[in-house]
Amino acid sequence: MEIYKEKASLALAYRDASLAKVEPKLEGIPSELPLNSQGLPKAVLTPREIEITEKYSITELLSLLRERKITVEEVTRAFLRRAALAQAATNCVVELMWDEAITRARYLDSLPEPKGMLFGLPISTKEHHGMVGKNVTTHASFTAWVGKAHGSNLLYDTLYDEGCVFYVRTTQPQTIMHLETISVIFGRTVNPYNRNLTSGGSSGGESALLGLRGSLLGVGGDIGGSIRCPSAHVGVYGFKPTLKRISVMGGRAPMAGKETIASTPGPMTVDREALELFMKAALSSKPWRIDPSLTVKEWAPYTFDRPLKIAVQWWDGIVQPHPPMTRALREVAEACKKAGMEVVDWDCEPLFHRKSWEILSALYWPDGGEEALGLLEATGEPILPLTKFIIQEQPTVKNMTQHELWKLCTARDDYRAAYARAWTYTGNEDGKEVDVILCPPSFGAATPHDQSRYWGYTAHWNLLDYPAAVFPVTTVDPAKDLKDTEYVPKNEEDKFVYEMYSPEKYTDAPVSLQVVGRRQHDEQVLAALKEIERAMEFYTFDLALFSPFAFAFALRISNATRSNLLGQDVPKRTILITGCSDGSLGSTLAIALHNHGWRVLASARNLSKLSAVKAAGIECVKMDVGSDESISAAVEHVKQLTGGSLDGLVNNAGTGYSMPIIHVDLDKTRDLFELNVFSVIRVTQAFVPLLLKSNNNPLLINNTSGAGLLGCGVPFQGAYAASKAAATSLTESLRIELAPFGIRTINLVTGGVQSTFHANSPDAKLPADSIYNIAKEAIEEPMSGKEVGINKPHATTWANQVAKDLSQRKPPYMIFRGAKAGTARLATLLPIGTADGTIKKI
Repeated sequence: MEIYKEKASLALAYRDASLAKVEPKLEGIPSELPLNSQGLPKAVLTPREIEITEKYSITELLSLLRERKITVEEVTRAFLRRAALAQAATNCVVELMWDEAITRARYLDSLPEPKGMLFGLPISTKEHHGMVGKNVTTHASFTAWVGKAHGSNLLYDTLYDEGCVFYVRTTQPQTIMHLETISVIFGRTVNPYNRNLTSGGSSGGESALLGLRGSLLGVGGDIGGSIRCPSAHVGVYGFKPTLKRISVMGGRAPMAGKETIASTPGPMTVDREALELFMKAALSSKPWRIDPSLTVKEWAPYTFDRPLKIAVQWWDGIVQPHPPMTRALREVAEACKKAGMEVVDWDCEPLFHRKSWEILSALYWPDGGEEALGLLEATGEPILPLTKFIIQEQPTVKNMTQHELWKLCTARDDYRAAYARAWTYTGNEDGKEVDVILCPPSFGAATPHDQSRYWGYTAHWNLLDYPAAVFPVTTVDPAKDLKDTEYVPKNEEDKFVYEMYSPEKYTDAPVSLQVVGRRQHDEQVLAALKEIERAMEFYTFDLALFSPFAFAFALRISNATRSNLLGQDVPKRTILITGCSDGSLGSTLAIALHNHGWRVLASARNLSKLSAVKAAGIECVKMDVGSDESISAAVEHVKQLTGGSLDGLVNNAGTGYSMPIIHVDLDKTRDLFELNVFSVIRVTQAFVPLLLKSNNNPLLINNTSGAGLLGCGVPFQGAYAASKAAATSLTESLRIELAPFGIRTINLVTGGVQSTFHANSPDAKLPADSIYNIAKEAIEEPMSGKEVGINKPHATTWANQVAKDLSQRKPPYMIFRGAKAGTARLATLLPIGTADGTIKKI
């Protein structure tokens, strides 16, 4: 047997032996894998494993672990089994660390108190980085490396000391220098959204694992896009820090000691907030005390105190991005503008990005690729096409003399200085420099296999040593992302990329963008990303897509949200409704939502009046919306029922009051506003903290009335209409104020409905001396809810319609249901008084 085949067999046997330890064994994996792997977890894993691996953000999972509400071992076992499933689906694992991870988990569970900011969190790693401990070996990238002793990694030692659990090491390509992940040892790693596409490289094993949520947080490495490209291809977050912020000590790579262009580790994660968590943890031990090459700089979270100034790079002057990428740029740029940010263009053409690649591609291989190719030759390992591309097909690559190397490094430094000047000049006119550049992380979505032959959109920033983060935006939409058949490519690279594109190739493929900052402005990059996602949530486009990928662009993009965007199942949602006494709209809505699959918590002042919802099997909560003490008790009750979160709140409790304005009783009017307005504020304030903990696109719904809309004045109900107008205004303000935190606020505009509403209102009788007594009977009938000529729907009909509306992935901000609700909607668009004739007929 040839040496390379023998070595590859040893590595495969080592991997397979580690996977054989999975217990219980995975069952239900189809013999023919689907194009999109996102449905496999539901078919294979247990409901509890699905809950652990999908329901929680990293922050929430860490909180549960620290509070000992879940054991480290249970979490670790869930992610071990999900990682094994990801391997079956995408071929992403080099080693499943079953025994080591469970031993570590049991140790952490045995501690009297949790220790470390990563306590109990499973973390996946790129294989060539190594691991903690002395008995570490290498099994990937070069067959010549298989079985080689490795040694401990300083970064991983730090993360380990912060309490994490290392449980899986992932695949990488031959030479660790492809933007795809394929090797002679393990073969090809594929994209979990479309196996005909790449998961990227060189951290493509990490991205495939993360894309199937076999990991929540992993460690990649980046020298030309190897964190950002794979993260972008599967719709997760990735961050390339400035060089020398994080140590590479203990890692294995060809040409160790080369400083022309260096690699840096960085986080890859499903959760944006975890990018900053990782950086804090990685620098927590002051690693520069061990590795003196590092910058002496602790992580210092940054907050912008003014609107961002963002420059958009629409293309790099060489290769035109594919239509989905251009659409994503356009939509996010527009969102930033609407959020008050200044958005300008970044003109690359005078900055000669082609020159950047000429310098960079040569600096990758100052020995002409001699060491890397020598490692392949040592075992007879075949050179793969993308290895040939990056070494042998680059005209700049040669074994340089010392003087040639000095000259090229000078050219690198000159180019960096020119780019820095261009950035500085952006502040010449107004004194405000660009904060970040918004740009593509690739020319398009994940490429078909063996086609990742253009690095310019990521590698350029490696030459400059600028920190950069990628984030998910949308998915390819064949209906929107049509190919421009009249486009004329500008050069051979552009032609190659243009001819590659056909929207049908990219079914379900995520589309991501990149945020880039100046060197050493790492904290500002992550702060800018936060502001950009806030803008995206305020002005949501049809990122629906992520939805599979819209991913909801909430300021806090939750895991369950992302799961929805990515096509995964969303857990059953829990909603609390106020005012659910028998015969009320709240009661019928509770039953309708229950029938639509929601977990409903029905509330009222008196539990004895909740017989209808109890009979439907709905859980009940005692709450008087006029009592702070009662509301506080209800909050605690709901926390006990749900574990501390809430996915929906319907402020439904209310009352009416019919009386001409000139006769209203002010005490009754104050009582009316207390229930219809102030209780909405009171209950909302109490339950928003629970909504903020939701992972399921939380909703706040206020049941108002068409009577409260401008142009819809109803005679003899002025006080009631005023209270509902106030509630409508509150709802609008809440919509804007809560949007950055992922809470969608909805105004449920209810028209006439058959219910007990008027039975609970004050008597609708005109005073004996009223000037309206001339038409006493005709006026008192509509005041009592007996409007003539209005066909009110039954409460059940109304409730089923509303339940269907609220069960949509993205419910409208205003829902109009009930008799004359449509008329009220129209009246708001017409000149004042247009609807008076209709109202006078009532």
